[in-house]
Order: sequence, then C-alpha cells, then structure tokens
Amino acid sequence: MQERLKALFPGLAVPMDGNNTPTYMQWGLACVRSRAFQLNKERFAMVPFLDMANHASEPNAAFRNSLSKDAVELVAVSDIAAGQEAVISYTECQGTTNMRMMQQYGFVLPGGNPADRIAFSALDTESCTGGALSIQHMEEVLGDMTFVDMMGGRLPYLVAAMKSLPLREDSTPPNASLAERRLVEHLISDCSKQLEGHSSSIQEDTAELEADVPKRDSRMKAIYQYRLERERLLEKTAELLRLYRR
Repeated sequence: MQERLKALFPGLAVPMDGNNTPTYMQWGLACVRSRAFQLNKERFAMVPFLDMANHASEPNAAFRNSLSKDAVELVAVSDIAAGQEAVISYTECQGTTNMRMMQQYGFVLPGGNPADRIAFSALDTESCTGGALSIQHMEEVLGDMTFVDMMGGRLPYLVAAMKSLPLREDSTPPNASLAERRLVEHLISDCSKQLEGHSSSIQEDTAELEADVPKRDSRMKAIYQYRLERERLLEKTAELLRLYRR
C-alpha cells in the first residue's frame, strides 16, 4: 500500500524532519488507519468524538451510522449510570485478530483472543494434506465441563486452538491410521518450531511485563504483550495436541 501511495504522491514521501522520522504519507496513513471506523462494507469514517470511547470485551455502548441524520451515533446497549464510562467493542462481529488490533489500535486482548489462528505449514505437506482430527475425541480428552466452557467462549485460547486445527465429525476411532498419527506429530512439531522462532520465551516475556520499570515506553509493553499472547496460544495448542495423542 505504501509503495502505491508513494507513486501517487511522491511529494509526501519525504521524511517530516530528518531521515529517521516518518514521511508525511506514513504519518497520514497511520492517523487514518488508527482512527477510521467501519460503518458498513464500503464506508469508513473518522469520528473524533467516538474515538474517545475505550474498548471493552463486554461493552455497554455501540455506534451506528444514521443515514437519515447523516451522523454517527453512540448508543447505549445496557443501562449506564451517571459518571460511568461508556465503552464500545473495537472488534467486529466475527472477531478481530490480535495482529489487526495491534496494527490499528496499538494493543491486544490479554488472556486469549478467540479470533486468533495458527497457520500450520505442516498442512501444506503432501503427507498431511487432507488429514483431520476427530472432534468427538477432542471432547473426550478435554472432558465435558472444559468442552462446554470452550463452546461458551470462556476459554479463548482453547477456542482459537480448536479453530486452527483441521477437524472432522465422524465415528472413526482416533489415531486409527498412520496418517492421523503422523498429522498430530507434525502439528506438535510445527508449534514447537514457531515457539523456537521467537527471540524470547514465555517466561522471559512474562518477566518483562511484570517487571517494575520506571517510565517504560507503553509501546514496548504492548509489543511484549502481543508476543506473549502468540506464545501462549502456540503452547496451549501443543498441549491440546499432546492430550489428543495419548
């Protein structure tokens, strides 16, 4: 996108103040991307007043596009007491990944994001193509209570892990074939390789977040949180696969 804009507006592709600063185009693009609200499939708008509302996973307000008034309205979806903060959801109905949350708003959802997914390179290999794991066996290894909590959205990491995996609904016994056992091993290995590819461990990133560092840059804190959430999802997915393998 930046290359296309650079070609269209070459005069804006110069640093604002020295070589180590953003260009005017980059600054403008960042402002628009961070503040533009999607009103419908084809319409975005910059609504400064609405941008003052913070995000909450259980919002008490929402926004809507009033065509008759040619306005964007902030409306309550539950009772809001006088002096109580009005909060909205920054995620869409189908969910917004932590990557997009980080790109657009500079923060991620801690404690797991059900919209996140893991891309498994193993699924592109010839030996694993078309393979799938049994949903019924997943339910058995998790137990009824955990499975119900997951279906109710109360275990975000587990939701994201399950939706990342290739699953099937049939009565075929788990691990019945060499191909399925091979698939499980490849998926576990894939999680391990992705974790090893990070420059730090879960323990190190957790320690960084919990450390009492005076005047820490909030952007660095967001980076640690983003990386930690990704690491935890990979770890939870690997744990689920090991349970399935037993």
